[in-house]
Amino acid sequence: MPRDLSTRGGARSGLDTEAVRSSAPGLLLSPSDLTEYVACEHLTQLELRVARCGLERPRLDDPQSDLIRRKGLEHEADYLERLRGEGRDIIEMYPKASAKVGEPILSVRDWTVESTGAGRVHAIKNIHLDVRSGEILGVFGLLGSGAFDLARSLFGAHAGRVSGSMQIRGQVISVMTPRDAIHNGIAYVPAERKRDGLIEAHSIESNMTLAALNRFNRYGILNRYAELQRVQQYVASLKVKCGSVEQPMSQLSGGNQQKVVAAKWLLSEAEIFILEEPTRGVDVNARIDLYALVNEIATAGKAVIIVSTDLPEVLGMCDRVLVMCEGRLVREWMHGEASEEDVMISAAEEYSEGA
Repeated sequence: MPRDLSTRGGARSGLDTEAVRSSAPGLLLSPSDLTEYVACEHLTQLELRVARCGLERPRLDDPQSDLIRRKGLEHEADYLERLRGEGRDIIEMYPKASAKVGEPILSVRDWTVESTGAGRVHAIKNIHLDVRSGEILGVFGLLGSGAFDLARSLFGAHAGRVSGSMQIRGQVISVMTPRDAIHNGIAYVPAERKRDGLIEAHSIESNMTLAALNRFNRYGILNRYAELQRVQQYVASLKVKCGSVEQPMSQLSGGNQQKVVAAKWLLSEAEIFILEEPTRGVDVNARIDLYALVNEIATAGKAVIIVSTDLPEVLGMCDRVLVMCEGRLVREWMHGEASEEDVMISAAEEYSEGA
């Protein structure tokens, strides 16, 4: 059953269509419209408030619309069409595998992150979170919800001050920097891979071993043979299309770049994988390969957190789905329990209360 995780205003249940409409009598956007917006990519607070205050509705059929141009309203339909064109079955779209979910690997309590921008004081406030071995946990939220702040803070990469406690397999740890996170087996695949996840001018080999050089280093000497062997194994197993492992990352497609970024963390033998927008900007074949890799990671007993604005991806691939709004976890569903409309309404309802 879905769980209401919000502590604001007492217990709350899921909102239906009538509840959404009653929150703003002048509402011009139907819940299905809003679901469509969320599934695109990002829904800004301003756009949501405009919709709920009954102001002029953006024209979804206008090819010059800024909303369409920036958010790619046809993303999922386009993906389906490409799947059909390549002779793939639609059930391959989100190939969720069954993995044994065990005990919590990662636990955080009273997790609070100070905001570094204008607006509210805290990007995240008093979050309790558990992620179990073999579990793929989805975190969904609109722009400004705190979902991406959560991902960065768990990896020690958030600029704001972080407080609260973190445990890995019951042991209290401190993650103040990415170095601390890597040391404790936490991996992070950022949404902006070219800016934060790789070095474009460097080779596939050097990018893939960045987080695991200590595994090929003995007495200060790098074992180039062992390094090359491992890189070639991952290039083959992940189907990275390249001419050579010495090829610069800048020459690879987005999907192949993402595979190299993922392989970097597989080489580090991480136990917790935090993936932001894991399939953004990748082609159909690479996308399905990446989903298969996520399943393999979970089946191996590791924990996966997917933070994504691709709502069908979150619902299709995750064992459990959490919704964030204004820095808080507000709802939780198990796989198959929630519709896109359910999730969208929960992600937007706090904004509507403040509108």
